Amino acid sequence: MTSWLLLNVPLFLLTAIATHLIMSFAQTVMHYKLGHHPMGGRFFHTHIDFHHTYYSKDHLVSRTYLGDEGNNTPFFFIPLFLVGGCAYFLLPLGLFVTMVIGSAASFYAHVFFDKEYHVRDRGFSDLRGSDGCRSCTSFITGTRTKILP
Repeated sequence: MTSWLLLNVPLFLLTAIATHLIMSFAQTVMHYKLGHHPMGGRFFHTHIDFHHTYYSKDHLVSRTYLGDEGNNTPFFFIPLFLVGGCAYFLLPLGLFVTMVIGSAASFYAHVFFDKEYHVRDRGFSDLRGSDGCRSCTSFITGTRTKILP
């Protein structure tokens, strides 16, 4: 039993970490390449029309999270299910389950931090800019932001 743990636990941890890193990279690339460029088609229009309508350079935070109707989550699930389907046939069941749990946790963390980033008085609210604005954007980028009513 001990030898099994010594051999397999690092493999499961490596699978979970690799899954998170790949998910983060894929979400970042899709957001940048499809969400900010017209080649993204509907993904681009949904992202620009909703998310950037509420959150743009001069107002990155609001009192509540706005724009749930402009959700691009289904676009992220398309490649996820394609990769997951292939992994199901290639990986042992334990590693596949680890990959599924790692993907779900990574995606949830992305959504959670996006909402925390854009909502005043939650999560990052203790990071203040020099103007007293409760926005981690002031801390991270050194910019000042307006807070929507």
